[in-house]
Amino acid sequence: MNSRYELRNAMKEIPKMKPVVDSAVKRWENDGDIEYIDYCEKDRIEYWDGEFMRTLYYPETDTQDRIKDSIICDPEAEQFINPEACAAFIYNCIDVNAVSSVKNIAFIYDDADDSRISPAREELYERAGDGCDEYAYEVGLDMLGITWVERSTIIINVREIAEACMKEARLNADVYGSPVEAEFAHEFKTCLTSTLCHEFRHAVYELNDFAPATGLNNEGPYPASGREEAVVEEYGGQQAADLMRDAESSRYINKMLNRDRMRAYCERKAASPETGHDIDEEYEL
Repeated sequence: MNSRYELRNAMKEIPKMKPVVDSAVKRWENDGDIEYIDYCEKDRIEYWDGEFMRTLYYPETDTQDRIKDSIICDPEAEQFINPEACAAFIYNCIDVNAVSSVKNIAFIYDDADDSRISPAREELYERAGDGCDEYAYEVGLDMLGITWVERSTIIINVREIAEACMKEARLNADVYGSPVEAEFAHEFKTCLTSTLCHEFRHAVYELNDFAPATGLNNEGPYPASGREEAVVEEYGGQQAADLMRDAESSRYINKMLNRDRMRAYCERKAASPETGHDIDEEYEL
């Protein structure tokens, strides 16, 4: 993976994407492959690829602040994660060619009974522009995560992750006699990291028209078979494991977690061992 911290450790510069883009734009304009180029700025290009509007932020000038501003987070999701720390992890530890192609990153926490539209979904609807997009209210339902290709947006469903991890944590606690909160923290950290790696891998293939031209190493970081779901799933799990083993990236990962409030979540769930929905709905920030 071509992340900033890996490139720093290898004493390599961030690959210069703007010259690649400028060359490609000239070629595409001549060939008519891109119907409409909105504009090229010093930090990004916005263009119509024949199907969707796309934005590419040049990795060499992209910033952590830009990532932070791209994040939309439901208040309830913040009982598990620190959005600013998530921005730091994404900026430093995720492939620069994936990060550069994503406009929005939404951490969603839907109500169990759909009695309330999440504020993050409302914000996604507004950010869609062009008369907005009703799909913002349902994209990623009942999924851990999804790459919303049409809107260059990554959705992380924090509630689904938390519910899945709580079930696994209870099973592990019963088997090993360990505290549920410790098992939950481990499961949540693993699932969140692997889901982020998974969805950003999709972003390289689905959102970035320029990544294959970068030639970051001789082995080719983006093989054609890499877009297949089974391959992306394997990549996400393996990349998460590698990142959690590495001392530097694991520090970024650990800072993403809001452990004190996660502990309180586990205590509430303990009062409802079957599903926990009735206790969880009483939670207030």
